[in-house]
Amino acid sequence: MVRMPPAVSGRLIVILTVTDAARSASWYQELLDAQEVSRYSSPDGTLQVVIRNSRVDLELCLVSRVGAGFDVFDERRVGLDHLEFVVDTREDLDRWTSHLEHLGVAHSGVKEPEYSPAAMVTLRDPDNIQLEFYWPGRSPTHRRQDIELAELSALRSNTPRLRQRQHSLGV
Repeated sequence: MVRMPPAVSGRLIVILTVTDAARSASWYQELLDAQEVSRYSSPDGTLQVVIRNSRVDLELCLVSRVGAGFDVFDERRVGLDHLEFVVDTREDLDRWTSHLEHLGVAHSGVKEPEYSPAAMVTLRDPDNIQLEFYWPGRSPTHRRQDIELAELSALRSNTPRLRQRQHSLGV
């Protein structure tokens, strides 16, 4: 018998160690249209700032610790590689690039790798943590159907070729 793990709510809270929690909170608030919901400074000097975007139920907790060092993030080390925010449409990536440019945030532009139907925009936060806005794209089946529909549209001006192509596709 296969045991199922206990359920989780589906809500995700990301906690990042950063060099300056106040600076990072401000940066992420502007980037994600989020609001600060709590701030706690412990007796040892650790600062924890929590921001939330309630429209998408996203919560980030940014923590800076005294004496933690000021090394920059490097995804090639064990641990976090990057944070990925999934968007609904390819056009959303264009809106993100416009938003990033408005904020003056350097980014990759929309990348569409040949090996995948996905597209993405990558950027770095103030501590060099890589972020990515990601659109998974259409499945290969949907992409093939899109190509076939485009071919049919192009053939409409040539009725005999259209009938031949429709027959070959079983349409």
